[in-house]
Parts: sequence; C-alpha cells; structure tokens
Amino acid sequence: LKEVDISRTKVESLASLSNCYELETLDCYECPVTSLQPLKDLTKLKELNLGKTKIPKDEIEAFIAEHPMCKVEYSVG
Repeated sequence: LKEVDISRTKVESLASLSNCYELETLDCYECPVTSLQPLKDLTKLKELNLGKTKIPKDEIEAFIAEHPMCKVEYSVG
C-alpha cells in the first residue's frame, strides 16, 4: 500500500495505517482526524495533505520536524 486517499470522509483515526510502512502518500483533506501519532514510524511518507483537519498546529509542526523528507500541506483555521 503506497497511496491512501481518505479526503472528505468521516475517518477520525489513522490508527489502521500505523503498520503501513511502505505508505508514500496520504490525503486526509477535510477529515475529522485529530492526531498524527499513528504515522510517526512511517518513514517513507513523501506527501501528506492535512488541509481542514482537526490536528493541532503544534502537532503538525512537530511531525514536519521529525519527517523532513515529507511534503506536508495543511491549513489552520
């Protein structure tokens, strides 16, 4: 599994992806997701869209610092 698109769904947790070590792209746009914790060990992640999610800005910024090779798109609102 290399790409997952859950944009505009009602998915609230990313826990089911925590063992998807080959995941490269994840689109969570407009999802009620609240935490990136399940993604912390996904080192091959290259693109992550967090636009209009409920993840706190500080958690997103910490994820970016820990995954410098991952392009993260997000909006704070």
